[in-house]
Amino acid sequence: MSNLSNKIALVTGGSRGIGAATAKLLAKQGAKVAISYNRSREQAQQVVEEIKGEGGDAVAFQADGSNSNAPSQLVENVIQYWGAGIDILVNNAGVFSTGTLAESGVDIYETNFNLNVRGVYETTRAAVPHLNDHGRVINIGSSVAHYAFPGASAYGATKAAVAGLSRSWAKELASRQITVNTVHPGSINTDMNPDVPDNDFAAYQKTLNPLGRYGTPHEIAVAVAFLAGPDAGFITGSELTVDGGLTA
Repeated sequence: MSNLSNKIALVTGGSRGIGAATAKLLAKQGAKVAISYNRSREQAQQVVEEIKGEGGDAVAFQADGSNSNAPSQLVENVIQYWGAGIDILVNNAGVFSTGTLAESGVDIYETNFNLNVRGVYETTRAAVPHLNDHGRVINIGSSVAHYAFPGASAYGATKAAVAGLSRSWAKELASRQITVNTVHPGSINTDMNPDVPDNDFAAYQKTLNPLGRYGTPHEIAVAVAFLAGPDAGFITGSELTVDGGLTA
């Protein structure tokens, strides 16, 4: 496939999991892909080398999305590297920090909101002047925005906030034919939420959705790639849930 030929994509948190799978699929469809990472430099470089090994074009930049100065520098790095505007922004970088209201302090709230909301807000704000008309912004939310888990109130609130940002931005950017959507993954087998033997929480999650299994990062990447493609130009302000039926 090459329906994204000559498009420039930025995928935050692209060193592993959903971000890595998304970067690889966008590249396979023809896009030039920049990924950001915070601490996983070696993993990020592996993603870049894999893309290049298959004939694609990719680069990795270090950026801490919770640092208010990092997003603008990240966007500037991407613009300078290819000397062109951005066509696709995938806000994937995030953290899953849990704790019940009674047992946790404000640190749980700040950890989740600083990266999951402020990082998305600041990265998008930095990217908007450099987004090409007919561009795409795809924010990675979570089914926890709609299906609550005890101990995940702060995390769920951040993902509900991300969906709210997407809806507002969809209207703000519509005059430029830029679409903004949210993809809500369910239980996906990643480092953040591994599906491994003897993991009681993983086993519990699989009982909650009708398909009875975890999803894969590639299955989320497919949804992102569709929204990034030319056939999704009339979809904006929407929430696409990929969760095995959890929130059905």
